[in-house]
Amino acid sequence: MKNIHLLPTLVYAITAIACTQQTPQTSAIIDNSAISKKAHLLFSENKFDSVAILVGDNIQVINYASGQTFNGKAEFRNFMTGFKTAFPDMIIKHTNVFEDNKGNVALEFEAIGTHTGPFIIPGDTLPATGKIVTLYVSETHRIENGKIVSIHNYQDSGSLLAQLGMLK
Repeated sequence: MKNIHLLPTLVYAITAIACTQQTPQTSAIIDNSAISKKAHLLFSENKFDSVAILVGDNIQVINYASGQTFNGKAEFRNFMTGFKTAFPDMIIKHTNVFEDNKGNVALEFEAIGTHTGPFIIPGDTLPATGKIVTLYVSETHRIENGKIVSIHNYQDSGSLLAQLGMLK
């Protein structure tokens, strides 16, 4: 008879222990794609100091279209302002965003803007054309400890130059 009374007590004890254990809060988990998307939103709003807060001190940007590499926050800022000098109203519209559980984010997006300033490209500077362009871009971001530490940028520069009237 004593065994029968122990069963409900045992079930109650196990339930009480299970209910008191904390489950991880999903809001506490870092959403790496949100960090990348926030950086692009702030770039679109010309808030470069705010973007800089989201990147690591030793960030590295590799721009495959130009063959340039930008190391550290100062050069990263030059990468951003180079586009914004030529296209001050440039905004980013994401078309696809993917992430894994290892800190990698892949983004496909359109960068849309009006060419109203000098556009520095390797070996030349293109004067403003006043043309509205859409640049198609894919980037991969590496995020560590909530900061973007690496960006690999792939862009359709041929299409961009054609839109600017530079290709015949």
